[in-house]
Amino acid sequence: LSTSESRNVVASLRGSLARLNMSYVDLYLIHSTISIKPDHSGFDIIDYLDTWRGMEEVKRLGLARSIGISNFNVSQIQRLMAHCEIKPSVLQVEVNLNLAQNKLVDYCKSQDIVVMAFSPFGSLFSRDPPPRPPAPRANDPILVGMANKYNKDHPTNCTEIFGKTFWICKFNRDYRIFFPTFWQDHPYYPFERVDRPGRSLFKGQGY
Repeated sequence: LSTSESRNVVASLRGSLARLNMSYVDLYLIHSTISIKPDHSGFDIIDYLDTWRGMEEVKRLGLARSIGISNFNVSQIQRLMAHCEIKPSVLQVEVNLNLAQNKLVDYCKSQDIVVMAFSPFGSLFSRDPPPRPPAPRANDPILVGMANKYNKDHPTNCTEIFGKTFWICKFNRDYRIFFPTFWQDHPYYPFERVDRPGRSLFKGQGY
């Protein structure tokens, strides 16, 4: 859901479905707790709880099989959970070898909310003000060793680590590959769960 469509959740999704010639989507996410005016002239004052009621309606109408959130922090999710009728199925947030988001990930797991990582390869193109995020960790020595062991390229291996079981499309390849779960609480997870200064994108929301 675009940040400029927070007041019109059902209409916005219906419009997207019409353009895509589809009757429903598998997953629909609120992009952010922040809303902007439809003409993009500035921020709009809309409580994300009101936006979530629209999300619940699209699920009831069968326009989305699952609904979720993106770029929320723990306190924002707790507030949502206290007032929602249908809880979010997914949280999409930055998670990678530089930014483990331990508190956030652990809270979501306790609430049975799936964490979907964006920027899983690390900070490739930083928009953050100084201090800059650390360099990408796709060439981490442990990751390189794992890639060699399992005969995978490094970005694919990195995606495998940070995803649940899912399909991915490899860069510059015409086929898809299926991977099993290898999450942070796996007994053989080889990396530190750390949060280093900086992130790929500066959001200013504290998540």
